[in-house]
Amino acid sequence: MEQLSNSSQKIGGAHPELFPFRVSYIVKRNETLFSEGQVLSNADRCGMFICERGEVEVSFEEQSYVIHRGDMYIYLASSLVRIRKIHPDTEGFLLDGNLDFLTVLANRVLNAEQILFIRYHPCLTLTEAQHKSLRHSIHAYEERLRDLYTTSSIDAGRRTVLRELYQSLGSSFFFEVIYIYLTNKPLDPKPLSNRDLVFQRFYNDLSRHYCEEREVTFYAALQHVSPRYFSSLVKEVSGRSASQWIVQKVIAEAKALLEMPDLSIKEIATRFNFPSQSFFGKYFKHYVGCSPKAYRRQSGY
Repeated sequence: MEQLSNSSQKIGGAHPELFPFRVSYIVKRNETLFSEGQVLSNADRCGMFICERGEVEVSFEEQSYVIHRGDMYIYLASSLVRIRKIHPDTEGFLLDGNLDFLTVLANRVLNAEQILFIRYHPCLTLTEAQHKSLRHSIHAYEERLRDLYTTSSIDAGRRTVLRELYQSLGSSFFFEVIYIYLTNKPLDPKPLSNRDLVFQRFYNDLSRHYCEEREVTFYAALQHVSPRYFSSLVKEVSGRSASQWIVQKVIAEAKALLEMPDLSIKEIATRFNFPSQSFFGKYFKHYVGCSPKAYRRQSGY
């Protein structure tokens, strides 16, 4: 199978951040993409590995997982997942996810409890039917990706349709993975510690209040703890500070709204409770590197 190792580059004139997954097929120890000692995830990366052959051992928070043929391992952002051992004949699909894109999708169907459950129970054994279904979806995704690679010059209308089709395929695949995960029952649930409960409540509070509140002090006050102690607990659990979670949430949602051409930038600024469009523009540019208007233009809207 042909390896697609850089599907997040610009394709058909589209902005790279609009694509949900970068798909790679791992064949017999591809040292560049998949090697012992490599860290799969960081603060801004998430994805999954579906094993087709051989086995892989990974570690997360002092817990080891051995991924066999037919297993799927999901790694979330801010989870330090390290590859420990790789069988010489290992093959499989590595799907590196676009965090901003997938965050918006996850917020539609998962609550904080479910996200934490996936975090601590990342490995799932697929049925033959589930394995076959995911493999079929990945092939369809790759075929459409090849079409985008070979489309060098098309009009703006068709480019927009291709981009929407590509995003739809990625969204469908994500929801299929979540459906399979929730259908299967992972074993040996890990009890939540007090620090996990603090993070869980923070994640729920953030989902409810991110449009109005962007200060750590607000979320710490909801749990009746000091901002410093609150931030230390959040970072201890997730590997990311509370302020980073807030910024990531706001920016991911702002990007999604900027891709809706019917909403003006002023309306988006108002929705996020910024005092003016100018303040929103400065906030967005500080974290993204370009203005909201430039991002919208680069995204083809």
